[in-house]
Parts: sequence; structure tokens; C-alpha cells
Amino acid sequence: MGGSKMSKSKGNVEGPDPVVEAYGADAVRLYILFMGPADQDMEWTDAGIEGIVRFLRRLWRVVHEVAERAPASGPADSALARKAHATIAKVTDDIGRRIQFHTPISAVMELVNELSEDPAAPDARFAAETAVSLIQPYAPHAAEELWQTLGHERLWEHAWPVADPALLERDTFELVVQVNGRVRDRFEVEAGLPEDELVARALQSERVQAHVNGKQVRKTVVVPDKLVNLVVG
Repeated sequence: MGGSKMSKSKGNVEGPDPVVEAYGADAVRLYILFMGPADQDMEWTDAGIEGIVRFLRRLWRVVHEVAERAPASGPADSALARKAHATIAKVTDDIGRRIQFHTPISAVMELVNELSEDPAAPDARFAAETAVSLIQPYAPHAAEELWQTLGHERLWEHAWPVADPALLERDTFELVVQVNGRVRDRFEVEAGLPEDELVARALQSERVQAHVNGKQVRKTVVVPDKLVNLVVG
């Protein structure tokens, strides 16, 4: 806290009980796991937990809007449904394989952001159910009440959601372009392009050209369907 390790001698220890009383156990658990990788030191700030509280309130509000306005079922292959399946895949991989707990929360936040744009959409109910299911390990009390709001019971007895591989395929993706390791541009390109074409698209960017500025490209690093890094000098 405040750039110093928490210790009784420094008088900067933040005990959990008063924070739970002020914000609720779900918010405290979410914030602790959202602060960063669990094996690293993290900075406790009041502003941080207040941000998590705002997210929980937004999730609560959006799910209730979905329950009131969205149809019981909708298209399985819409943009929002695909986003929900992509979120399932990321959260499952981050928790199960990468043993990371903060990035799944960010993924659910992104899904809730898209859901909030149209809570009455035909695919909104599936997206809301997905968000509630995926946040359950972090915020079990709120998740269970929201699960009931969506017309279900006993979320903890339901199987973990599974992403449909067919809905994870995308026609385009956001290509991130770096110059000497720093992000200089982002734009949509067709999925499945070969590496030389990705490099060519990256070099066509005016923002990238401003940082290349006639210098020689000594090396290119390409992560297929994700990133191009141009090393210039």
C-alpha cells in the first residue's frame, strides 16, 4: 500500500473485515484476483476496489435489463454469441492451463461491455448467462442471484460452459503492429493471411511508416493472426 509492503510496524495493513463490510465479499475477492498475477506483488488502492464495485453494479444492472427485455432464445451464430463463445474459450484456458486469474475477469468485463450496448438483442440472454457463469468462481453470491434472475437455479451444480469451436472461427482479426516492440497501430485484416502478407499490410500503415521513417527493417517477428513486430535501425 502506498508503495510500501504492508506491515503492522508501518501501520499500513488493510484487514479484510472492514473492506468486506464496506464493499461485500464478492467485490473484495474480485479485486484481489484482478490486481495482477497471483505470484507477484500487487498495489492495494481504494480506487481499484471501487472500480470493481462499479463493474459488479453494471453487471447487475445489465443482467436485470436482459431478463426483462431479451427473448428467451436467439441466433447461435450472431456477433454477440461468437463473443460469448470466445470469452468462454479464453477464460477456460487462462484458468485451466495458464493458471491466471486476473485476465479472465478482464475478458468477462469486455463481454459485459458488448452486452450493455443492446440488452434486448436476440442473443443477449445467452451472453448474459455466459457472463454470470464465468464470473461465478470470483463472485459466487452475486452470480447465484443473477442466475436466478435469468430464470435458473443452483448455478454451482451446472457444468462449466464449453465453447463451440465452430463459433471461434473469425473471418477477420485485429492485427497489432509494433515497431521495435512498441505498438504503433491496430487494424482489421483477413484471418489466415501468410506471414509475408501480414508484414506487407503492416508496412502499408501510415502510422507505422511514420516510425519506420525510411530506416531499414532488420527483422520481422510475426505471430499468426495476432501481431507483427518490425525491428528497425
